[in-house]
Amino acid sequence: MALLGRPVALVILAALSILFVIQVIQLLGHLNNDGLFINVAEYAFSVTWLLIFCAIGWGLWLMVLREKNYQKTDQREQWLKQVYDNMSAAIYVEQEGQLLYCNHVFKSLQARFHSENPFINVELNQQDLWLQSESGERFVYWVNKFSLENTHGQAYIATDITSVRFQGSFIQKVAKDLNSQNKSTMKSILELIHELLPSSILYVGEYNADSDSYQYITHQGENDGFIYTDLKLHEEKFHINEWSWFDVDTVKKSNIPNFVSNSSSRYYGGIILRDELNAPLGVILVLKISEDRVSDLLLDFLSIFSIRVRSELSHRQDKRRIEQSSNRYRAFIESSNEAIADIIIQPSVYVDDSVKEQWSNIKKNAKLKEVNPAFMSLFGFNSEPTTSEFLAIKSLKHLMHYVLESGYSSEVIEVAHENSNADIRWLSCTVMADVEERRLHRVWIILRDITDSKHHIQRLEHQNRHDQLTGLANRIALREYLDEKIEQANQFGFKAALMLIDLDRFKEINDALGHHYGDVLLKKIEPRLRGIISEKRAFFARLGGDEFAVVIPAIESSEEVNNIAFDIVSKLREPFDLGQLNVEIGCSIGLAFYPDDGKEASTLMRCADVAMYKAKKEPSRVLNYRSEMDESSPRRLALMADMNKGLRDDEFFLVYQPKLNLDNNEIHAAEALLRWQHKELGLINPGEFIPLAEMSDVIIGMTHWVVEQALIQIKKWIAKGLYIKTSVNVSTRNLLNDDLPGFIQQKLDEYEVPAHLLEIEITESALMVDPERALNTLKIISDMGVGISVDDFGTGYSSFIYLRQLPINTLKIDIMFVRNMCINAQDEIIVHSIINLAHNLSLTVVAEGAEDLETIERLTLMQCNMAQGYVVSKPVLPEEFEKLPASWGKDE
Repeated sequence: MALLGRPVALVILAALSILFVIQVIQLLGHLNNDGLFINVAEYAFSVTWLLIFCAIGWGLWLMVLREKNYQKTDQREQWLKQVYDNMSAAIYVEQEGQLLYCNHVFKSLQARFHSENPFINVELNQQDLWLQSESGERFVYWVNKFSLENTHGQAYIATDITSVRFQGSFIQKVAKDLNSQNKSTMKSILELIHELLPSSILYVGEYNADSDSYQYITHQGENDGFIYTDLKLHEEKFHINEWSWFDVDTVKKSNIPNFVSNSSSRYYGGIILRDELNAPLGVILVLKISEDRVSDLLLDFLSIFSIRVRSELSHRQDKRRIEQSSNRYRAFIESSNEAIADIIIQPSVYVDDSVKEQWSNIKKNAKLKEVNPAFMSLFGFNSEPTTSEFLAIKSLKHLMHYVLESGYSSEVIEVAHENSNADIRWLSCTVMADVEERRLHRVWIILRDITDSKHHIQRLEHQNRHDQLTGLANRIALREYLDEKIEQANQFGFKAALMLIDLDRFKEINDALGHHYGDVLLKKIEPRLRGIISEKRAFFARLGGDEFAVVIPAIESSEEVNNIAFDIVSKLREPFDLGQLNVEIGCSIGLAFYPDDGKEASTLMRCADVAMYKAKKEPSRVLNYRSEMDESSPRRLALMADMNKGLRDDEFFLVYQPKLNLDNNEIHAAEALLRWQHKELGLINPGEFIPLAEMSDVIIGMTHWVVEQALIQIKKWIAKGLYIKTSVNVSTRNLLNDDLPGFIQQKLDEYEVPAHLLEIEITESALMVDPERALNTLKIISDMGVGISVDDFGTGYSSFIYLRQLPINTLKIDIMFVRNMCINAQDEIIVHSIINLAHNLSLTVVAEGAEDLETIERLTLMQCNMAQGYVVSKPVLPEEFEKLPASWGKDE
């Protein structure tokens, strides 16, 4: 049957079935009508063949069934073989020392351990077995050895459990070290990894920022006598960021770390460990002798190890930083001049409680952790105070209450502290509160003694707001007080009065007797009037020179104020004892009232000023302001109100009038003149708005604007190669303003303009208001290198003593003399005399008002240095000034 095969047997069986049917039909054909066989011999023959066919067919059928069973058995064996071949476990079957079967996993073990059956010596049943390869790597297997039934064979099933065993050991060691807070975790993991690579060398280095190198921490494995602690590995020697492996023979020798090339290792790998900011922390290197492929298990362990090492290095780095920071903090605290206190609140205090509850809890829960020597010195402690002593300090209690009420604000607070000597010390305090989840845990208090600074600031503020000679409030303080009282009067609906007082004959006394006696007289004014003004709680101020002001904050009627003014006039007419002689003076008083005459301080001061000058012609010497005193009063008020706005809106501009050098007929100087193009009223005459500006503080800001714009233009001219010395007019108020020199120096530095290209022009009258103060201001400006020119010289106000002392460079002859000098011999004599005087004082002379060529010629003959007037050029814009000829001629 085996030879026929199942298909052939089935075909034969089918053929026999057909023959059997045919034979049955033939047998039935031998029957007669009665159902009896006609021929018995033929009947016997047919039956015999039927039996033969049945026997053969039955035999064939049994063979077909047996063949089918054989095929099922073969398929099961093939399926089992496929399963065994694909199992991850190693399978080995032998009978009487002969191999019957082994799968591919077992074949890999035969190659690894160079043995037909590495488990030949194991005992029956289950067990663990450690094996070591020739390269030194160790493995552990779970092995099950059992006998086969009804044979003398044995089967082996082995599973590699190295990964599980090492991972368990790894986790146990790490957990044990961490739980015991043992610092040898890194060393323990290194030992465990070395068990997988016993012939390798593992090296761990830490980055040192000072030397920019990786220095030795620990290693595992033989070192061939090499001293790792002396190594300094530089990053450029191995550019690796992830685990990479290198063959020593294929890498440039200069790129190989020294201890790699000095060892017997032929292969090395490693990784640079970095922090979150990609800064280097350390390095891990593994050196190997052989080229064996590094197992996935080892790479996993190395990756875990690198994470652990990075964590430990980061911790070490953080610890060093904290120690360094702590050391710096300790040194800072100990040496700081500021008093520092550190308070711990345990348990913490809920900051949403009331201030009273918080303070009560703070007193119960606070613990003074630390105070520095400066704190103990400030509060007079010989030893570190207790918490109760600390909280008993009144100034600190006030400080803490303020902090609680402000919601733990970190702003700087000033508090007064009374020390043991009953002296008041001012402390600048900063409180830093540690509040987390609405609970106060800690408070730092930093205090600095600012008593000296505060007193100095108070002195400066007093000086800034008070007259140095008399100690009275000055113009700044008057303006602030007047603004405050106007606001109060507006709020409560009452009236206020401003009184300006100008002393009569004071200049005569000053000139005749000298400034010493003038100063004595000024000091006696307030004591003389104190009894009159104190009843009304009036504010008394000196505005400068011989001008004083009185503010009466609440009045019932103007008659009441007039009576006070008459009393003042009468009181000041009484003789003053100046020591060696008695003098008599008088005064003129102008009055302005809120809200009748004005609702702003500047308006009231202007109105009182107008009334004061008008009062000089009144027999009573007292005059209330009335609008008819100034025919253009509405316009003047409008202009006064619009001047500041005009400066902000760029309505003002400068024009420049050239000054002709009569020695060479060249133009290298100009005077900057202010113009106002009012948006509604058009071009305003300077003679109209400048006197108004000089009557108020507007002139100070206006002069500053002119100086700055002139310097900007000078800088533009310098950029074009033009060096034009430009003069700027300064009023009396600017000259007596202590801020002027500082402002000029600031703008010279800001625009990088040489000081000699700027000249300040002042009038004789401005000099004579307060000569000593003017002299001091001009000396400071002159020391900067800025030129000083006296304008309108010759009008009769000058004192030649002060003229000699002033640091001036130029005299400008007044236009009234120059304009008529060709038709008036007296004027010509005056001009010539001034020129000679100026030259004798080594001063430059400028003649202002040259309107024709004849005037130019005569000025040249008189050796006048410079001329200014329409014959040279009218005031022009900067663009037109640049177009003027460099050399001016008579025919032009």
